[in-house]
Amino acid sequence: MIIVDISVPVIGKQYNFRLEETAAIREILPEITEVICQKEGYADPGDIRSLELMFLDREVFMDKERSLSSYGVVNGSRLMLV
Repeated sequence: MIIVDISVPVIGKQYNFRLEETAAIREILPEITEVICQKEGYADPGDIRSLELMFLDREVFMDKERSLSSYGVVNGSRLMLV
């Protein structure tokens, strides 16, 4: 498990998440969106298939079939949900 910072520009907020670095990004996106929706009081995140994670430290959009560790994401890395 690693702890990363995830910014969500559309709502102007940033969150700390503990994520499994070996899981495929497609597996952790639902977890991320669910937690954010619960914290912010949103009932439905909508279609999360259109959401993307960007690894800000390397300025790259992340393929949903790859894992965080395959991009070199470590504790304290910065991601953006768009």
